[in-house]
Amino acid sequence: MDEEKLKEELEKWDREIALDPENATAHFNRGNTLYDLDKKEEALASYDKALEINPDDDFTYSNKGIVLNELGRKKDALACCNKTLEINPRNDIAYCIRGINLHRLGKREEALDNYNKALDINPLNEAAYGYRGCVLCELGRKEEALASCDKALEINPRSDSAYCNRGNVLNELERREEAVASCDKALEINPRNEAAYCIRGNVLNNLGRKEEALDSYNKALEIDPRDDVAYGNRGNVLSDMERWEEALSSYDKALEINPLNDGLYCNKGIVLNNLKRREESLSNYDKALEINPYSDITLNNKGYLLSNL
Repeated sequence: MDEEKLKEELEKWDREIALDPENATAHFNRGNTLYDLDKKEEALASYDKALEINPDDDFTYSNKGIVLNELGRKKDALACCNKTLEINPRNDIAYCIRGINLHRLGKREEALDNYNKALDINPLNEAAYGYRGCVLCELGRKEEALASCDKALEINPRSDSAYCNRGNVLNELERREEAVASCDKALEINPRNEAAYCIRGNVLNNLGRKEEALDSYNKALEIDPRDDVAYGNRGNVLSDMERWEEALSSYDKALEINPLNDGLYCNKGIVLNNLKRREESLSNYDKALEINPYSDITLNNKGYLLSNL
């Protein structure tokens, strides 16, 4: 539905609510329309109003969980999914969203279990297959991961997220050209898929096509200026190209968004060392080790720096 039709739809639900402010269904549908208009905070408020009126509607909790997930509120999204499943243990969407948030919290095995539960309930949940592929890839089960992404595309050949996830898996399998083609397909379907641009950048970097990789990261950041991963990966490419000051700027932007990423501090330390700013480099290695005291990469880089002071 295009934006004008969505605005008309929103006006319709506003009229319904004006006639009956206690109409939970109208508040729910208003939330869905606001979500489609990319007004997530307003959508959240509409879902909350619907739940005030009908606190036992698992569909409203489920959609609220989706919005919280996209707003990066992982723990709130998890709590929302738990509430959904308390009301309706057969809600496959809630298992899928819970899996996404557990994955983001680094709980891969638990995330995989939730995706599998979603698929037990609904074997046609293509999103669960796609996200399941991501987790399997990170667990080193790459061929299973690829099969999971392919299953998602069998169900929905127009799933840009499945093509995106498939591109990531193919990159890990070192099937780089196929990975680029998969990301390109995702972007053909949805030119605003910033994750596809980011993964495409990773693949192009692995192929040694640095300028094209930079262009992909920049496009990802045009779509989502809060993507710390894109800033970090962009910094890595700039560092490889010895564009040190630009790399520093990119790492600083990533750390502004995500100050708990030890790898960013380590990479920043490497760049500062190359600029012969030794004390600043050491300070960044120390910050990285405060977050992750067992990082071999940071410990090795710090040791090398100290041995050359």
